[in-house]
Amino acid sequence: MDGLIYSNVWQTECIAQIDPTTGNVVSWSLMQGLRALADNAKPLGAPTPDVLNGIAYNAQDNQLFVTGKLWSQLYQVNLVPVDPTNAPPGVPTTLSAARTACTPPT
Repeated sequence: MDGLIYSNVWQTECIAQIDPTTGNVVSWSLMQGLRALADNAKPLGAPTPDVLNGIAYNAQDNQLFVTGKLWSQLYQVNLVPVDPTNAPPGVPTTLSAARTACTPPT
């Protein structure tokens, strides 16, 4: 999508968008809450959904899909840029703040 590489960040609910020519992360997509949604949608008796680990893009229809380990659902997502002047509380509004929010736990 847009010539970028999309990569999930291990043990987080974040996707990094990477410029393939420089290797630099140029944007972040925060998927916070998606795993909880997957947990609520799981069939009775199914295992608890684990980490986000699947990203797919349908170029023909410009659709982005995400899923995770042990998720029973595949989610189509729309990436919406954050407006720094109108962001909800707690939502990072800079690349640096998003990077901090997406740093895996140690």
